Amino acid sequence: MKPEITSIPVMLIKHHGNMTALARELEINRNTVRKFHRDTRCEMHVIYNGVLMTKSKMKGNQGKEK
Repeated sequence: MKPEITSIPVMLIKHHGNMTALARELEINRNTVRKFHRDTRCEMHVIYNGVLMTKSKMKGNQGKEK
């Protein structure tokens, strides 16, 4: 099986800009599609074999050495 890697902006082109249809296909909330629809460089998300993978942000002192 060949892995398929894409992004939300590319998939929106396939869906003619319909965020609701894309959200249904990926089984995610439409607001999540809206959140990443301008991330054309895939800095914050990627879709790998139909599954949305997002970058997590650490807040506060998490991950900092003392």
